Amino acid sequence: MPLNVCVLTEASPFSWTHHYVNAFRQRCNVFAIGPVPPDAFYTMLHLEHLKSLVQPHDITERLRNITDLKSLLPTGFVPDLVVCVMPCVSQDTFYATTSLDCPSVFISIDIWQDFADYETAVNYDFVFVAQREFVPYLRATGSLHPEWLPLACAPEVHHSLSTPPTHDIAYVGSSISPVHSERLRLLLRLEKQFKVNRQSHVYGEEYCRGLASGKIIFNYSASGDLNMRIFEAMAVGRMLLTDRRAVRNGLLDLFEEGKELVTYTNEDDLLEKAAYYLAHDEERERIAAAGRAAVLQHHTYAHRIDRILEVVGPACARQKAFRESTATPSPLLQLLPANPGRVADLGMSGLLSKYAVKKWGGENFFGVSLDECTPRSMRYDQVVCWLGEAQSADTVLLCDCDTTVHSLSTQISASWKLLDVCGTLILLVLREALEKADIPTDFEELNTWMLKLDFYLIYGNVLREDMLVLRARKRTRRIYDVYTELKQSYPLEHTMMNPRFFESLSEEMQRLL
Repeated sequence: MPLNVCVLTEASPFSWTHHYVNAFRQRCNVFAIGPVPPDAFYTMLHLEHLKSLVQPHDITERLRNITDLKSLLPTGFVPDLVVCVMPCVSQDTFYATTSLDCPSVFISIDIWQDFADYETAVNYDFVFVAQREFVPYLRATGSLHPEWLPLACAPEVHHSLSTPPTHDIAYVGSSISPVHSERLRLLLRLEKQFKVNRQSHVYGEEYCRGLASGKIIFNYSASGDLNMRIFEAMAVGRMLLTDRRAVRNGLLDLFEEGKELVTYTNEDDLLEKAAYYLAHDEERERIAAAGRAAVLQHHTYAHRIDRILEVVGPACARQKAFRESTATPSPLLQLLPANPGRVADLGMSGLLSKYAVKKWGGENFFGVSLDECTPRSMRYDQVVCWLGEAQSADTVLLCDCDTTVHSLSTQISASWKLLDVCGTLILLVLREALEKADIPTDFEELNTWMLKLDFYLIYGNVLREDMLVLRARKRTRRIYDVYTELKQSYPLEHTMMNPRFFESLSEEMQRLL
């Protein structure tokens, strides 16, 4: 049976959100929630005539206004998966999903300019990012096993036309300076030598016709990103001539240079290759046909949904089985990530068994003694001493902490060392232990305290009147450090990471120190 999927995103016909929702509907039972673009959006871009393209979601509530997602769902619709697609998704959106007993997915697209994605993504069970170079940054700042998921084409929108091209080169998209100053400069240079059709703010069928108007489609990415136009242009059936900078985000891992597309390295190379392929019709058309075949066979949004479902399917099935069983799973078990991996019980509380952990999806469950090794327990696959013997873990349980032997900070630091990159810490701690150590019990203050130990607190609750339960994600790098590194490494004239952007971001980044 198809999965029940709740999708949270903007209902915009002008971006990937529209294509993702439609592709999910092809594979799953979908209930979509999210706002439509405001009237001011159409007025600003002079697009009032395109309002008819909007397909409102099942509920058009602003995502920031939702406090309990379950209350908005129709009777009988029980989600197996909740998917949040940028934009319009915030950290508050995640808190609204916690009432749903199912895995969660976060899809980040323009993380090279949307730094809030780092803070948001850390909450989710599965993270997918459109730009490959940012996968390590997400992992280092705490996102759980992020995976590269490129953008794609939607064949029902991006298709070939029977009409012949009317121009040498076509470009459809933004070319506003200074954000796209280099793109505009190259377009103006092309216009001096070739017949160029340059359009902006056109969508739907008009967008498709604009791309197809050229024998060659020009592309220049804003920041070396693998942008939507790459896939959409190839789907139209014209030869794509694109900048080579997107190689760092996987361009030539997806497509073969000279066979399915053509890249250029600088202005001279662009002009030379444009002239060559305009003079060699048969070779150009062969590349265009091969490129179209490649994207239709491997790079549609339906293919992207298939990959998401392949990754999350086992976790969805496990949690659905627990939900439908008569037995009530342990609250501690339900705190484990949807994909817990190698699980360590630091201090050997014995609150879970290897049978329960493996039924939830754990690969291995081992006990770690903080002092001398205790006799092997049947509750674990193995028992080891903390002092250098333990293998790394994806998830650490730290329960009933004995703060008379070790301080809580020491035990959390030991968990950090034991955890693999982006690992999850499940912490059960008595209020009394926190108060004795002068550690705040307020969750917001507790998050600030745990950040000093390089953990993001992503969930907190009162398990009993005298006990708190916390779930945190390990970070190995601060978001602000990533922000600083990218600011230094991206040429400002070639990216939307311009000074004004960084100035507006500084206050937010400082808060995340």
